Amino acid sequence: MGVFSEKILGNDNSLDVYEDYFELYNSGEKLEDISNIIYKKYMTTSADIIEDVDYLSALYKAKWETKSLKLEEIQKLKDLVLDPELLKLLVSFGASDKYISKRIKELNKFISKISIPKNEA
Repeated sequence: MGVFSEKILGNDNSLDVYEDYFELYNSGEKLEDISNIIYKKYMTTSADIIEDVDYLSALYKAKWETKSLKLEEIQKLKDLVLDPELLKLLVSFGASDKYISKRIKELNKFISKISIPKNEA
């Protein structure tokens, strides 16, 4: 586990996903194929719910920006953010109450943002 950051793209995990997405996107890969590549590369090796949230937040940010995010994906992220396991794991990794509060607030703000299609935001 690296440094904690409450920001959506505030750690290496999320930055790697985001950069990989746009590298594939800019090379002309199909949107559906990009998601499959990202899921295979990151989600199958994810160590825990914290990484899941990092990976999916970055992927969904990129998908939102390319207008390819689906409603069920937003719900999947909401479910992870509300999962008590996320809080328990953050505490067990030594995250402060202040960090946890900021992170959850940032994630909820992000979910609200991506719930509105980009062309309408």
